[in-house]
Amino acid sequence: PSSPSIGLAQAGQDMVITRLRLTTTNEAVDVKQIALQLSNTASNTPADLVKLTLWDGATKVGEVTATSSDSGLIVSIGAPGLVVPKDADKVIDVKAQLAPIGNNEAGRPGHLGTVDYDNVSTAGNMVTYGVGQQSSDNVYATGADTASNGKRIVRAYPTITSVSLSSCGGNNVLDDLSEEVLYCFSVSAPSGTNGVSLYKFTFNVAT
Repeated sequence: PSSPSIGLAQAGQDMVITRLRLTTTNEAVDVKQIALQLSNTASNTPADLVKLTLWDGATKVGEVTATSSDSGLIVSIGAPGLVVPKDADKVIDVKAQLAPIGNNEAGRPGHLGTVDYDNVSTAGNMVTYGVGQQSSDNVYATGADTASNGKRIVRAYPTITSVSLSSCGGNNVLDDLSEEVLYCFSVSAPSGTNGVSLYKFTFNVAT
């Protein structure tokens, strides 16, 4: 439920694409690796993603480069490690470095980038596992694949910012028989993207 809802993502950015909640019982677990997958293969290719990184708060704990395979992206956890306390939850961020879009660039506009936990096993054991801090045994993950909303990747999108009425000649009084400024806003496009073509503005008006 805490994963970001579907929205627009600007190509070339590094952003949180999904969040995963890890839960332990009986003992704290030092997580060693987590399996991820690109889950929307209809318009989700490894070329859209330069790499994926795992974050415990502000600390990066692992990364993986997407390959020609859309599944089995195994992230090994590095220093300083990722420990889930006993009988507790920990939410980690999965960030995606999106490929640029443009001439001779790998990214494709309109693709829906989705990254999820991959409930995959090898030799009878789950790929995602940790080590119990009390037992020193391998602790293998349970649970099904996750299904996050992902992000729609575009080269650029406009940012709309409300501007105070006083800065554009308006006020808070609407008099009869006079034309007044009701709303002011500015529109900007990311630098280096050749701007954004604006098609339509939609306003909600109420009295």
